[in-house]
Amino acid sequence: MNATHPHHPRPIRVAMLARAVFPLHGYGGIERHVYHLTKYLTRLGVEVTLYVQSPSDNAEQGDLQPHAIETLRYDYTSPLLAPNSVIGRQINFPIYSWRIGHRAARRVQHGDFDVVHSQGLCAFGYAIARNRIPLLRSVPFVANPHGMEEFRTPDRRKWLAYTPFRRLYAYGHRQADRVIATDACTKDDIPRYLRVDPARVIVIPSAIDVEECL
Repeated sequence: MNATHPHHPRPIRVAMLARAVFPLHGYGGIERHVYHLTKYLTRLGVEVTLYVQSPSDNAEQGDLQPHAIETLRYDYTSPLLAPNSVIGRQINFPIYSWRIGHRAARRVQHGDFDVVHSQGLCAFGYAIARNRIPLLRSVPFVANPHGMEEFRTPDRRKWLAYTPFRRLYAYGHRQADRVIATDACTKDDIPRYLRVDPARVIVIPSAIDVEECL
């Protein structure tokens, strides 16, 4: 069965905005989620264009076969500051998100995508463009905030340090047409932490490839 647009005999075209994906950038929860989602959407006939950070020179793509991969620099602070430290992350990630969001927005304006799907803070950059350019609102925007650890940290110093990050995170997801909760237990956390209208929150569990796990 092929996933096609209901009004056109062509595949659905998805812009997948993420920071990293397995195996290009190693292991990690979101990395594996983006990998499996891309892998199986592609098998269903969906044309997925991945927007991710530039991989290392020796990175392997494995069986990850999206329609296309667009890469952008993520690390703007190294070697002066660790790229994923509390401060480094709040410098690198918003810049990266803004750049991929606007790059994807240009292609949406040209009619290249039917759906935009963001992971984590990657919602922020596209949300800015979508709020500014009315044409972008005609294309569905789905955002997946995942664990939102920056909202849950018990460390008061870290919680204060991440204040700007949380504001960008919340803003990005409030601009989406639908926001994904990965399970029923965290469904209420999205309106609580991100102030998203509960009517726009849907539960879609992150898929697990049972055969691969075995």
